[in-house]
Order: sequence, then structure tokens, then C-alpha cells
Amino acid sequence: MAATTEAACLVESGALYTRRVGFATEGDPIFVGIKHGAASIYYGDGPFFHFDLEGRWQRLLIDGIHYLKGLDGSVRAIDRVRKGENLILERRTLAYAEVADLDDRVRRTAIDLGDAISNRRFPRLEPPAKKGVRPLEDREALDLLDRITAWDANAWFSHKDRYVKTYSALPFVPPDCMTPLFVQLVEGERGARFGGLGEGDSGVEPAPRSLAEFETHLDRVARLLGARVGQARQVYLCGPTATTLETDDLAAALEAIGRRFPIPEALHRGQTADGDLDPFAIQVDGIHAFAVDFDLLRRRSLDDWIRLRKLRLESITLGVESADRETLRSLGRTWELSDLQAIIRTLDAANIRANLAVIVDLDPASGRRALAESITVAAPRRGVIVSLIRRGDLDSAAGNPEATAPETAADPRDEVRELLAGLRAGGVKVVPFLPEKRWI
Repeated sequence: MAATTEAACLVESGALYTRRVGFATEGDPIFVGIKHGAASIYYGDGPFFHFDLEGRWQRLLIDGIHYLKGLDGSVRAIDRVRKGENLILERRTLAYAEVADLDDRVRRTAIDLGDAISNRRFPRLEPPAKKGVRPLEDREALDLLDRITAWDANAWFSHKDRYVKTYSALPFVPPDCMTPLFVQLVEGERGARFGGLGEGDSGVEPAPRSLAEFETHLDRVARLLGARVGQARQVYLCGPTATTLETDDLAAALEAIGRRFPIPEALHRGQTADGDLDPFAIQVDGIHAFAVDFDLLRRRSLDDWIRLRKLRLESITLGVESADRETLRSLGRTWELSDLQAIIRTLDAANIRANLAVIVDLDPASGRRALAESITVAAPRRGVIVSLIRRGDLDSAAGNPEATAPETAADPRDEVRELLAGLRAGGVKVVPFLPEKRWI
């Protein structure tokens, strides 16, 4: 088979798809594949469709436009358009009627493909015989398509209702926390939000859940996600105040997470007895958190941190908003940047990774050098991620995908990155935060 389209190439060499098959048509071939936590359908080079293993679509390419569907059911369209001599990406959030039409189109596509497979209208194109790869049988493909077609308007409406009952508004997600499984130990983050986001709104004061309430929340998360849990690479303990709870309360919450979502000792353990990869297996590497109140972190003893590490608290991202004391005070922070080194040193001693999320434009240009010097003095270790964030991009990350930081001739992220050249030479990863890459 000549591998001339994306679908044909995936049948031949789509290594991530350990269960896959192609179907020959009068035109381009069709590819159907299952990988860990997800499934895909390609028609030649497009359209293509990506799903979780519950059958919910997550990403599409139709008529040259990418569509991304969040767990809350909202959909963002990303189109490449020409403006003058440049090609730019335009993003917009779809209205309800547009989402409903798109949902129906996906469902009808799955119905038509299922009918063709059931009636054997398309000859099968088998993948090559390789270790760890096996053909996706017709019955497996039909089972996947049945799960997709079950997502009619009523199913999506019920899903939205379950989502609202499971999560309150999700707070900022650290850039280093990719494909997370969200759990909310604390509801409401007013006054604690990163960069002052949401100050003065109608948000509620932080309210920790009791252990019983948190266990109920974890059950709701598990039911909402279903087989989608296999996509998660971290458990993210939402919100900057979760890590500031009493150590006993935080430890009890981590234990509850481990009971409800057992964390494997190493990734890629999800194999069946015959060596086939189990696409439904949990593959998270541990629990991750975010913090902006360093005073409370500093008061926790090393023994307490070691106790939390044993309960699979793998990393904490420290939100650094400014190098200016008055700016920090205006955000309700009482710590000093000189505390940063002590906090990182303690977390390192407990074998908890301390990444940094740094806002680069709350300070004037004259303050960026002080900000970079403070981060350098804190001495993040090799492999740590320092993410550089423009204040305006936080709006996009918080749920307004059309909002972005204003473009200027000199990007402050580039300036701070150059000032951190010494850290980069020592193996610290200094990267810009790109909100367009984030879609939950």
C-alpha cells in the first residue's frame, strides 16, 4: 500500500496506535486506531477526528479548520487566514448552535462509517506484523463507533450538567502541568489568584472541602471522566491555596486521591497479560500543585514535606508575580523574594520538584532585571521549568480564549529569558507560556 496520505501512513507506521486498521475506498483510505486513552479516525489527509475512549470528540479538522472541545463542552475554532502578506491563526469560541451542528456532524460520520464496516463495503487494510501492534478487529471498531454515536444532544446536555456539578470554576493551570486530571480540594480562590486575576469579582473566599466532601468530589470526577482518565499524565490539585492547608488535612486528601486514582509506580505499566497495551490503564506520574503564598509553604517542616512526597506529591509550581515589594503587597503577598531560595532548597531536600511560573510584565522594564536576579539567586536545579508569562495571557488561560497580551515590539518574555541565560546554561528550562497551547 503506497503511504501517500496521513491515513495510509498511520496504518503502516502509526506507532502510538497499538490497535489499528485501514479501510480501502474508491478514494483515499480511512484509518481507525486506538492508543492509550484515545482513538482517532482519519479520512486520507482530512478530515480527521480524535476522541476519548468514552466516544466524546476532542479535536477535529474539518474543511481546513481545527476545532477543540473542552471537557466542559465548549468548542474553540482555530482557522489559518491570510492578512496582507501574513498567515495568522484566528481563534473564536463557537456559539451553542454551532457546537450542536458540529456534534451532529461527528455523530453522523460515525454512523455512516459503522454502517459501511458492518456491511463490509470497504476492504480491510491490515497493519504490518510488529511487536506491540495488532489489527483492530471489526467488532472493536464498531464498538468504538457505537460509543461515538451515543453522544447525541441529550447525552451532551447531561454531560454538561455533570461537569457543572463536579467542578466550580477552574483556576489557573501551571504551564508545566500538561494533560492533568483536575481535583478540587478547595472551592473558591478569591484574593489568592495568580497575578491578581479576578480581584474584585463575585468569586467566593477559599473554602476547603471536608475529607468526606472531597471523596464525593473524587467519585464525581471519576464518573465524569470515565475512560478519559487514561489520558491524564498528572493529578493536579487545583488552586493556589490547597498546599497551604494543615499538613494532616493535605495528607488525608493525597491519600484519598491515591485510593480513588491508584498511581502506578512507573509509567507504561498498563499492559495486559499477553503484553498488549491496555488503553484504559491509569498512567499518571504523581500529584502536582501550585502555590502563591510562600509564607505558609516556608513554615512547613522538611519532615512534613517528606511525608507529603511519600504520598506522591511530585511537584509544586511556585507562582512568582513580581520583584517589587509594593506590587506583591497589593496582591496580598507578604513573603520576600529572598525566601524563594529557602523554599526551593527545602522542596529539593524532600525530592519535590519546584518549578516556577513567572509573570514578566507586572513590573516596569526597570524591575525585570531584579526579577531575573531573584530567580537566579534562588538557583533552580537542572531540569526545572521556569515559565515566563505575560499578565494579559492569564485572561486567555482563565477561560477567555480570545484574550491575549498586547503585542509589542519587544516581548518582555524574550528580555527575561536572556537575563536568565546563566540558568539556561546550567540545564534549567526557560520557556514562554503560550496560552493557545492550553485547552482543557
